[in-house]
Amino acid sequence: MAAIIIPAHNEERNIGRLLTLLTEHDWLNHYNIYVCCNGCTDKTEEIVRSFDGVNVISTETPSKINAIRLVERLNIDYPRIYIDSDISIDKDSVIKIVDYLSDQNEPYLAVPQPHIDTSKSALAVKKFYSVWIHTTHCVDDGYGSCVFALNESARKLFDEFPEVISDDGFVRGIVPAGNISVIEGAISTVSPPKTLGGLIKIKTRSKLGNYELKQLGYDIYQSVSGKPKHYKYVGASSMFVYYFVNLISAFYAGWKLKKLKNYVWQRDDTSRQ
Repeated sequence: MAAIIIPAHNEERNIGRLLTLLTEHDWLNHYNIYVCCNGCTDKTEEIVRSFDGVNVISTETPSKINAIRLVERLNIDYPRIYIDSDISIDKDSVIKIVDYLSDQNEPYLAVPQPHIDTSKSALAVKKFYSVWIHTTHCVDDGYGSCVFALNESARKLFDEFPEVISDDGFVRGIVPAGNISVIEGAISTVSPPKTLGGLIKIKTRSKLGNYELKQLGYDIYQSVSGKPKHYKYVGASSMFVYYFVNLISAFYAGWKLKKLKNYVWQRDDTSRQ
């Protein structure tokens, strides 16, 4: 039976919402859920344990990669769906992903279509995502969904997840580019940062993750569509914000790369309020 892996660090505001969606009627007939509460100092673990049937692992180490490793050492089944704990995705979307991967014999990675909910974000953040949602990265490659899933063949391409910032970027570099699919009708809803500063923070982390993978010699996923392009022009001011955020984030990421051993996880908490 398929396995959902959810690393959770101080997510008392969001984890209940996600688990409520995933534990809808007869969910246990389709998949098992494993939540690894890592380094939590809030009520995350208490909330998770209130959901019958959900498997809970607890560790004092605040590390997403270590949390994933701890769950996978339980010899869980396939396909495996890795979900960030601060997003929303329902049972039907997960089942669509599981059904698709179960039909594949070759190594395959599948992701849902990302829905970016900017309703609580500042104008600059709205402008950034008005461009982002029309890029090939989002439309064709499913970046930004905060969910990825691997069938057994894909997961067996590597041993344990390496200690890297970008677990998503790592697996995309492992699986053949033509075997990465965005599943129609499967939707994950992501709440982006509320502020421009928060947006720059998470985009810096994203770029730093890719820089780190390159530095460590891992393959970096190249879009089957070629270089990122835009399917729709949404206005000069939005394009300016989009390129400004990417430029400043790339600068900060390049600077942080030199101090990577002392890197502190760049987490935006405005989207969790």
